[in-house]
Amino acid sequence: RKVPLEFTWVGEKLLTEHLPDMVTKDDSTNRSPALVFCFNRNECWDVAERLKGLKFIDEQTRAKIEEHIADHDWTVGIAPKLRNMLIRGVGVHHAGVLPKHKEIIEKLFLEKLIPMVICTETLAAGINLPARSVVLTTLLKGKRGEMKPIPSSSAHQMFGRAGRPQFDDKGYVYAVAHDDDVKIAKWQKKYDQIDPTSKDPGIMRARKQLERKKPSRRKTEQYWTEGTFKTLIEAGPAKLASRSMIPYQVLIYLLLRSNDVREVRKFIANRFNKPEKLQKFQDQLDHMLGNLEAFGYLKRSEDGEHVELDKSVDELLPFRSVDPVYGAFLKSQLVYGNYEEKVQALESVLPLPPVMERQVRLPWEIEPGPLETSKLDPELIARGVLSAETGARAKDPDELPDYWEEEREEYPPTMPEKLKLLFDEKLETPEAIWVQPKWVLGGINEYQGEFYKFVGARDLTKNEGLVVRHLLRLIILADEFFTLTEDPDYQDIGHKATAICQGVDAQYTDRFLAGEKESRKLAEMK
Repeated sequence: RKVPLEFTWVGEKLLTEHLPDMVTKDDSTNRSPALVFCFNRNECWDVAERLKGLKFIDEQTRAKIEEHIADHDWTVGIAPKLRNMLIRGVGVHHAGVLPKHKEIIEKLFLEKLIPMVICTETLAAGINLPARSVVLTTLLKGKRGEMKPIPSSSAHQMFGRAGRPQFDDKGYVYAVAHDDDVKIAKWQKKYDQIDPTSKDPGIMRARKQLERKKPSRRKTEQYWTEGTFKTLIEAGPAKLASRSMIPYQVLIYLLLRSNDVREVRKFIANRFNKPEKLQKFQDQLDHMLGNLEAFGYLKRSEDGEHVELDKSVDELLPFRSVDPVYGAFLKSQLVYGNYEEKVQALESVLPLPPVMERQVRLPWEIEPGPLETSKLDPELIARGVLSAETGARAKDPDELPDYWEEEREEYPPTMPEKLKLLFDEKLETPEAIWVQPKWVLGGINEYQGEFYKFVGARDLTKNEGLVVRHLLRLIILADEFFTLTEDPDYQDIGHKATAICQGVDAQYTDRFLAGEKESRKLAEMK
């Protein structure tokens, strides 16, 4: 590192006490600008809310911020809340924040106008936003009750954001203890100041009162310690490893270069991973070849080490936004579907974070379309996957018991899930494709294309950026289907999603789509 790091465990200050203390007029003691890392988007907003009313900037700096942001609309969605944070010196930066807002926050931070940006760890990996200091609000990550220390590789990626070579001779990394532990440490410090041998009635009474108010850890909470912090600091760099098998797009490319499967096996064997994991990749290759053969895209030789590709394999090449085999399957099935079924099918292959599922779930009042009633249900029933009874629609979820989310599998599948069931039936080996039924474009259309009305009604204002990102990906996917089919429904899906995105953030939308267009041209040239 050009800039050495200094690590500090903050065990006797709450986060709301430590962060203001980092901002001073004296450069020798000032520790801002700082990135404050949280490990989920809701926590970012929670921390930012806790900082309300704290002194981070003076009136002159506030005036400069207001001047910088004056030309932007701060009246809709999360914007009013975000503006109030910015003029107090605090920004929020994560995937749920709209690109236009993230760009403003980045500019204000780089110009040293806002001293604090509350962010998720993705900022550490993808954006050049160096800071003097980094603050970790926790050292644990995961589901509540099942959290574990963050990987050392992630920790060092965040540590590495501290220290700006052009400004700092040292970077500062702080880890703040859990609020409960801080309160215990504060209590202990106060308690230790009372003379235990004193016979003074006032001192003895004060001691007993303090003992009654002693804070403690809660059984429902998980805690981290200074030892956890030291372990992360001392951990070496993580070993590089290929986490997953090559996708179908890469496999098809390799097979087009050579029909010799042994060449593909050599390619996989050279990936970075343990021998047992590489063997699993080889086994998965056999499953993938079997699935391509099941759909007629190739024929394998008797020894299985050579393939003969069918001309139909060309229909897989245009798919970049979805597993190509599943994309081709959808294309063949959606010929029988109406507009709403096409929207459902395309949206279902574009995953959103699970915490957003409830807000974007398919409305149960949608009438089954021709694909579902005339093709999917009869074929799934004929194959014994569904019975005539379970093929019916489930009840409105509001009428279901509270445990419905955990026992959803007992209820009939949605149309996108039925598509996946039929796809699996046709395969030699089921594919690990995640289908997530959702209704985003359709939902916005129900609000006459009003994006902010939709996100407000669905409690998605803190995740506006993820909704826009989903729509942008939908535009690309719909264009891939339109290129293959020239079905105007796909073109209409793309046009409607484009209009919505441009209404929210025209500059970013145009830049994103232009970049995708250029990327596609380069791929076609190759």
